[in-house]
Amino acid sequence: MPETPAQLLPNDTSTLNHAPWEAYHHPYVRDLAFVLACPNVLTAWLDFSADQNTHQINVHNSAFWLSQFTAYRERLAELDNTTAYQQLTRYLLSRPSPNRLGFHFEGLLSFWLADGYQMGLHAYETLASNIQLYDGKQTIGELDLILYNHKENRTEHWELAIKFFMGSSPFAPKNWVGINSNDHLERKMAYMQNKQFRSIWVDTQDHGQVKIDKRYGVIKGRFFLPI
Repeated sequence: MPETPAQLLPNDTSTLNHAPWEAYHHPYVRDLAFVLACPNVLTAWLDFSADQNTHQINVHNSAFWLSQFTAYRERLAELDNTTAYQQLTRYLLSRPSPNRLGFHFEGLLSFWLADGYQMGLHAYETLASNIQLYDGKQTIGELDLILYNHKENRTEHWELAIKFFMGSSPFAPKNWVGINSNDHLERKMAYMQNKQFRSIWVDTQDHGQVKIDKRYGVIKGRFFLPI
């Protein structure tokens, strides 16, 4: 299992201007700019599963998110300076638990996916979201996003998380911890791999049954080092 510093420390942000989201006035537009411009906190996925039959999981690199932010920049300006801001506000407030950080993060990315695809700013069509997973009659989780990548002609499964973790020596994945001491990087990634990323075929309401071709963990936020 790889645990090199390059994989455990935050992704390189040198290709981005310093905090470009601070240029926006409306809070929700600023949040949307942040979730696009902020890279994944990992540069590679770490495999914590004891099951050898789990699937390969990928992460998007910094260049990917920079390109998405750049392509959407004109639209961000429109949202920030016109009544189009109301579209973003209504969408976010119509979602369940809009004031919870994880749900807010998911709502922002979901808005960008739908809005950007409709405007021809990226190639990702949302096929389904928040698909419930069951073990018999018991709900055991859900799949965040099932997307069709028209550029690569494949169906992708994205699982989302926003985390603000403090690291401690020796900076192994279990040493990156949130406010709740039970919430740490290793536990989150193991859960995503063992539960959410195990699906191969997914039943969608509007597109029937689809087969997952590629899986992405989208974990954003900030990793903090002790002084």
